Amino acid sequence: MNEKRREACLTLIQSLLNSPEDEQIALLQQHLELLDDGFAQYLREWTTQTLAAIKSKEATKTTINIVNFSSLIQEFPLGSKSSNIEIAIAGYEVGMQVFKRDTYAEFWAAIQNNLATAYSDRIRGDRGENIEKAIAFYESALEVRTRQALPQNWATTQHNLATAYSDRIRGDRGENIERAIAFYEAALEVCTPTALPIDCLQTGRNIGNLGFAESLWETAIFGYEKAIEAVEQSREWVTSDNRKRELIEENLNIYEKMMQSCINHQQYHKAIQTIERSKSRYLVELFTNSEIYPKTATATEKQQLQNLRRQIAAAQQSLETQTPISPLPPPLTKGGPGGVPGPEEVPCPEEVPGPEEVPNDSQRTTQTRSLTPESLQQQKHNLETQLQQLNQLLEQIKQREPEFTLTQKVEPLDITKFQQTLNTETAIIEWYIGTGGHAPSTAPTGGSAFIITRHNIELVTYTATEIAELETWKNNYLDEYRDKKPTKSGN
Repeated sequence: MNEKRREACLTLIQSLLNSPEDEQIALLQQHLELLDDGFAQYLREWTTQTLAAIKSKEATKTTINIVNFSSLIQEFPLGSKSSNIEIAIAGYEVGMQVFKRDTYAEFWAAIQNNLATAYSDRIRGDRGENIEKAIAFYESALEVRTRQALPQNWATTQHNLATAYSDRIRGDRGENIERAIAFYEAALEVCTPTALPIDCLQTGRNIGNLGFAESLWETAIFGYEKAIEAVEQSREWVTSDNRKRELIEENLNIYEKMMQSCINHQQYHKAIQTIERSKSRYLVELFTNSEIYPKTATATEKQQLQNLRRQIAAAQQSLETQTPISPLPPPLTKGGPGGVPGPEEVPCPEEVPGPEEVPNDSQRTTQTRSLTPESLQQQKHNLETQLQQLNQLLEQIKQREPEFTLTQKVEPLDITKFQQTLNTETAIIEWYIGTGGHAPSTAPTGGSAFIITRHNIELVTYTATEIAELETWKNNYLDEYRDKKPTKSGN
């Protein structure tokens, strides 16, 4: 090995582990040439020598810094992604040597989860073996991250385990998909549209996409329905009109895939409901923006309703942009809840900033670094309290004015009831022209039209060429209509 390079790497490691995160990022940017697989080996070498030569408490702090750095390098966007992951794995493995399950249960579980994520993303080695290791580490994390003790962490790991099984190479493909679906569904028991809408959106999208890819239309519909509910809940709570539009634009493919899944499953009623629900949502938002109040509300109730609406919107917007996923928790102290008596010297919680779990951009849930676990929990608690207060106020108003709740929630259109309003000589045509590129090869890539009569719904599909021809005809017709000069009477 090049001794000069070795010394440079060891110096960089020492600097990184003694610097705050913003300085770590700057150091990494300045030394990209050192971030290779050899750096991971030097990290192991440095930590082995250093930890053996220092006292217990100092060693614990150093290991925390190593694990934090591993989280940072795992998601670092520059340099070699392959080498960055190898470095992260080396750091997590060092952490596992210090933070044992019997003394630091939550720390241990968080590192297991992070290590699993690193192996899921790993480029080096055999892909099938890497996924098997990821599954094993996720399952180990769930031994501590139970639903009863750590529900959100449990849901996060369930979600990530589902992703691992959907990517699994070994074993029976059908069984792997079934297990992935089961884990996603378990996660949705905690990441609900009203409690954690952003997490619910990502999990719902993932299970929907999995079902869509495997032509499991009921599964796809289930996942996309959850995702759409989460989008709509987020839009209700967001105050910015620009952000409301962005939420729809970012998730248009969910609506398209939901509609296509319904068509493939021959659930035409639900397909039309999907098309119509966004229109109804927009209409309700117009009412909400106008801040319509119950006719029977007192001045105090109106003020309370206005305040709660704004507080909930602000809280949800803050959580949407700042929610981290399960930082490394403080170690369990001696006799702590759910733990095993630990060593005498343990770091205090305020001394233990935690690394965050680093999910894959397209598969696992995302996070930021701006909130501490304590402040995040407080914000969620405040939001839950505000939602309870709003529900209580609406229930109070409902005693006098039951119909007012209809302006608070969009109910899906009941197409069957709508059909009964049509006479036998009336037909309604519902057009849907998507962006294309999302449907399977057997599905239309142009557009669809639903012919709705009193007793039937017929689907008519159009190719991209036919849609273009229709567009040309429409434009020609309108141009001729606009250009036509009105004539005087009698000429």
